[in-house]
Amino acid sequence: MTVHYQRSTVHTAADLRAIADHAGSYFFSRGTMRFFKSRLLEGVYAPDGHKALPGNRFFFVTSERHDDNPRHYAVRMVTLGSVWDDRPTVDIVTVGEYHPSAKSARKEAQNLSNGVRYPGA
Repeated sequence: MTVHYQRSTVHTAADLRAIADHAGSYFFSRGTMRFFKSRLLEGVYAPDGHKALPGNRFFFVTSERHDDNPRHYAVRMVTLGSVWDDRPTVDIVTVGEYHPSAKSARKEAQNLSNGVRYPGA
């Protein structure tokens, strides 16, 4: 069966959000983002290319703020999956440790995308 994602390519954070929302993920939902005081930073790092194909991975950066603690930044990885319940699937995981700055997190996402360090390697 051919998998059709909400977008055929992924170049922006909005593309990731559209694909995840269409797949039924609540990761980017308004309620989830509000609960975690989360923000989605612009920038997508695509080690497998920008086409939306099963198995392709995309790194991106979010920030969260818990209670009165300072805002911190996390590198996330989306892996596109095959069809489940007549919809494409996505798997979103946090990669590595939290970062104190957006610049540091973006550099890590870029490094991961370039194969400098890959989780589990």
